Parts: sequence; structure tokens; C-alpha cells
Amino acid sequence: MDVGAAYTLADLAAEISRQTGRAIPYVNLPEAEYAAALKGAGLPEGLADGIASWDVGASQGALFDDGHVLSQLIGRPTTSLQESVAAALRVGGGPRPGGWRPGPRFGRSRP
Repeated sequence: MDVGAAYTLADLAAEISRQTGRAIPYVNLPEAEYAAALKGAGLPEGLADGIASWDVGASQGALFDDGHVLSQLIGRPTTSLQESVAAALRVGGGPRPGGWRPGPRFGRSRP
């Protein structure tokens, strides 16, 4: 993907899979199921409902911009999907044995 290219969450999961060598599935949940999952993870009801609603909007193109407005706002080209994933994996230390676990910032820590 080129710098500034639009991508979907399925593209993001595929890129994470490619860079980690692990299958990272993307499951497109209906809005109500996603909100319920967020609530089950400890988010307050209003926030969970909002995030689920915003996600639906984003999936319908609400954040799409082919005019490179973000690049203009930040004064540089945006980072490619590949570079963003690589940077996130470096910062996060890469994949953890047993998979991702929410930490204290997410309100829960699982063994």
C-alpha cells in the first residue's frame, strides 16, 4: 500500500498477520454485538455505544478522504499502513505469547 492509501480493518488485520507471522482474524461485528463486547471488556455503556456507532460510520466511509487533508494538517506525508504496523509492533514489543491481553489502561488485566 502506498503512503496515504486508504485501508480497511481487514487490511490492517492482514498486515499485522503478515508482519507477525500469526493469523490475526478480523471479524466485522454488527453494531450491537460490538457494543456488547466493549461493555463486557469494562467500558461504560455510553462510551461503548459511541465507539460502536463511530465504527459503523467509519466502515461506511465517514473518515475517507482522498484529498490528503491529514497530510496538509500535519505538514508531512502520512505514514503507510506497513510502516505504522511495524512501528506499533516495535513500541509494543511485538506479539506476546498467548496473544494480546488488555493491560491496566483498559481497566482489566488477565493472567
